[in-house]
Amino acid sequence: MYDLVILGAGPAGLSAAIYAMRKRLDFLVISEDLGGKTNHVVNLPEVEDYTIIKAREQVSVYRSRLHYRSELYRKERVTKVISLTGPEAEKATLFEVCTQKTDGTIQTYQSRTVFIATGANFPPIDVPGFRRFWGRGLGGNIQSYNHAFWEKEVFLFSDATRGLWNALDLASFASKVYLALSEEGTYDLESLEQVRRTTNIYLCEDVRLVEFNGDDFCQSVEISCRGVSQVLKADGFFLDLEPQANLEFLSPNLGADFDDAGRIVVDKYMQTRVPGLFAGGDGCDAGRYQVLTALGQGAGAAMSIYQWLRHPAIIV
Repeated sequence: MYDLVILGAGPAGLSAAIYAMRKRLDFLVISEDLGGKTNHVVNLPEVEDYTIIKAREQVSVYRSRLHYRSELYRKERVTKVISLTGPEAEKATLFEVCTQKTDGTIQTYQSRTVFIATGANFPPIDVPGFRRFWGRGLGGNIQSYNHAFWEKEVFLFSDATRGLWNALDLASFASKVYLALSEEGTYDLESLEQVRRTTNIYLCEDVRLVEFNGDDFCQSVEISCRGVSQVLKADGFFLDLEPQANLEFLSPNLGADFDDAGRIVVDKYMQTRVPGLFAGGDGCDAGRYQVLTALGQGAGAAMSIYQWLRHPAIIV
């Protein structure tokens, strides 16, 4: 029986693990990898690495500490999380986490609390050149790189309103933003009008990606805009797609709430509606798809969990 089982070892999960270690909780981390989104970075031509604001160095420290304490980590895939005490339980919670090992073996763990930090993934992209250039001039999470495009040109492809917001923010740095909106996306009309009024945003609507091209780095993209093909060149290329939360392992009978985007809903303590079940990072509705934010959520969740276990009166 564990005090805490942490699902996911990205920034939020690793941060929670370090704080749980400091508080001497009996915990276990379950994940298929260590590092999460920080394992994927974008190298940009003619941009010095030190100019990029990033937090992967901090994450790498956390990752190395957990790697050193290998008894605290299981490289397994989570298949199910169920409550053994029911939705009416308050402090005396008990969860069962089911996993699958790489050899197919099924494993189960029981814990008084669970922290979900399994993140979110972009929908699959099947476009020629995508795999070749991913991480080499082509990437995701433009928020971490927009400051590097001062007086440069950037291509941004999006299928959601967040892409409009990021394009408007990016326009204050870049000389030109090529904003391509997916033909399958939905967008806030007020934000869309604001984009149309921004002079250095070149807007293409109802877009389908055709191919990414370049040499060592991605240098151009071919798109089909309402049936008309065109090739756009830029200094960087980013996909700003609506992520899909990795929460398929949660039992429908668990009782957690989800927002319209399928993310699990949490309160200010990073706790879900289910007592003893906490969440953070990109898979919760407080996520901001930023490493530093996820680190803070993981630390905050671990402190809340410690209080939940040791000082029940603090969290109601």
